[in-house]
Amino acid sequence: MPVLHKLSELSEEHKFVLSVGSPSVRKKIYDKFDKLISHTKWISIILPNASASKKDVFLRESINIMQFVMISTSVSIGKGTLINVGSKIHHDVTVGNFCKICPMVATTGNCQIGDEVFIDTGACILPNIKIDNGAKIGAGAVITEDVPAGSSVIFKNLINRIWQ
Repeated sequence: MPVLHKLSELSEEHKFVLSVGSPSVRKKIYDKFDKLISHTKWISIILPNASASKKDVFLRESINIMQFVMISTSVSIGKGTLINVGSKIHHDVTVGNFCKICPMVATTGNCQIGDEVFIDTGACILPNIKIDNGAKIGAGAVITEDVPAGSSVIFKNLINRIWQ
């Protein structure tokens, strides 16, 4: 695929891969291209060693699913979402648009993840949890209750405090 350097080089024939880490920047680029070209052709990247159930899995356009990702049954992944290496999306999970799921994240059953959510490396989302739009989940966090829109949840290492 050619690399374009100027917006003037865009044409209706081009196809695009959207691989930007930040959910909000990825959405801005997506929206800008959609306005410039009326029928933008987005390509999704799903690596061959990722696995997705064949039962009730809905994958939108312009997604990136990396190596060793597992997607279970009854899952919906929104447009522009990136799911990184080794993450697990279990049954009955909905992931919104323009999310970033970092490596080794586990989302368990019946979770709802809103739009433009960032989930950092090794986080675990327990069953029946709702993470609202724009929330940020820190590395290693274990999410045991719903997360409101725009909130940040981090994991604090309490071991050092116990031993001091």
